[in-house]
Amino acid sequence: MSHRKDRPAAVAESFDVHYINLKHREDRRKAMVERCAKAGMKGERLEAKTGADVVGDTEVGCTWDSTINSRYDKSTVAHPALRMSDGERGCALSHITLWRRCAAQPDDAPPLLILEDDAELCEDFKLLCAGCVASMQSHFPVPAERNTVLFLGARVAAWRLGTVVIPVEVSATFMLREVEYLWWAGCYVLWPAAARHLLQLLPLWAPVDVAISEVILRGSLRAFVPIPMLSWSDNVHADDDGVLRHPEGSDILHTNRYAASITIDASLQTQLDACQQGARGGGGSHHVDGVGGEGDRAIINARAAPSSARSGCACFTIARDEPVYLPRWHAHYKRAFANADMYLLHHVVAADEQAEGAFADAIALFDPGNVSRLINADFDPAWLREVVVAKLTSLLERYEAVLFAESDELLCAPLQLDKGGLRSYIDEFLAGSEPSIRCVGYEVHHEFPMEPPLNLDEPVLLHRNKWHRNIKYDKALLTRHPLHWSLGFHECDEDVRQDEKGLVLVHLHKIDFQLYISRHEARARYKHSDEAIKNGWNTHYRSSGPALMAQYMSLPAPLEEIPAWAKVALGGV
Repeated sequence: MSHRKDRPAAVAESFDVHYINLKHREDRRKAMVERCAKAGMKGERLEAKTGADVVGDTEVGCTWDSTINSRYDKSTVAHPALRMSDGERGCALSHITLWRRCAAQPDDAPPLLILEDDAELCEDFKLLCAGCVASMQSHFPVPAERNTVLFLGARVAAWRLGTVVIPVEVSATFMLREVEYLWWAGCYVLWPAAARHLLQLLPLWAPVDVAISEVILRGSLRAFVPIPMLSWSDNVHADDDGVLRHPEGSDILHTNRYAASITIDASLQTQLDACQQGARGGGGSHHVDGVGGEGDRAIINARAAPSSARSGCACFTIARDEPVYLPRWHAHYKRAFANADMYLLHHVVAADEQAEGAFADAIALFDPGNVSRLINADFDPAWLREVVVAKLTSLLERYEAVLFAESDELLCAPLQLDKGGLRSYIDEFLAGSEPSIRCVGYEVHHEFPMEPPLNLDEPVLLHRNKWHRNIKYDKALLTRHPLHWSLGFHECDEDVRQDEKGLVLVHLHKIDFQLYISRHEARARYKHSDEAIKNGWNTHYRSSGPALMAQYMSLPAPLEEIPAWAKVALGGV
């Protein structure tokens, strides 16, 4: 049945077309050229990346945490560190390459239609796709705010509740519905604003469709799917008899951990073993990597443990213009970590931004290869959480455990001061089996004008005598597994034991009154994200004047004497 209606020609030319195709899959290239021609489109080919093209983990991680995904796919169970196959990593890099092309365009440029070479297209695809694009752009009229993705085909795990349905202009029988979680990234339309947002989150911490879905789930990216759908994969799982098998001719293995009730073909288990042990995994008779749609996925049961090559513990922080706190963070944690195991996420607002003065000196304390520059013009707590979670996940591919603390947060181990302090505590943690530890939080309070201003040449607690409990800083920061934090990292989804006497967080946020005021005034001038303003996030960083003074004086608990052990623990900071 045709859905054609008279539409302006410009509508039908409202997107650019790129398709991803492995070098050796000439059969698929020819099929995709024919499909595009039949639809009245000319697609530009991108030679698919392979696992060999993925260098290091700066763009694509090596393992992924399937916990969130397993909540939607009930046939699977969670695993904190599944080793991604070479095919998954090559697939992700192929998509990232096209995201970069899209992101380089101005906000009002035509969006990009990204196709994998196994995508089938419906009748009147071009017209219907153009109508969906036009409807999306009418619904999001400001180009810079089109932080959206239009999936023209997908396996929808859950629709987002309480959201609007967008009618498609070219057909009364079609509509767009907002989605919460989905699989398959074989046919989707991406706008420049959304492409830039996705690139800010690199490295990808999961297979590309799972990673996008997790961003959608967190709410920083919106996604819609047409009903009925316009595209689907021409490959299907060979599981008609209830046994999962590798589809004939497929080029990619996709990892997952399945429930015991799921029967998997023995050959897939063999490929799983190779993949989870770090060998190159391929599909069919090939040991090749590249792109594949949902139909290409050989869904395999990841029973093997993460690589035993991981060892030790790393620490990291994220900072934007922190000339006072960052050098003290480094001075404190270098007593527990080798410099090679200390990492910094440097938040900049533009590619040409350069650190200056004491902040630049502090950055220079880190190994250059351990400093990652992340560009985001906004002060956005959702983005901060996403990049921190991604870095945590990436580091856990190489380390048994990771400690994350913001630049004004110093963790101490008061019961271990005579054994090596925090280093001794971490060694005991590594020797045990506990997955994560929650600390107990105290906030130092500058009693001005009785106490002098902070002297940066002296230990931070030399002239400070009071602190107070603050349960907001009872954070889970030392972990063996990725954590799913709330905004600000104050809470997490996981049930984590608190070590009330063994691990203490000393929060320096109010170590000096004038520093507190000037730091907050500077942050009030930052460009805060629209989402943060709309949702009332980070309001304490938008206060100024008398409201800021009142905020400083507000105490969540009575002041207490700072114990002697704390001044010993931070004596050199």
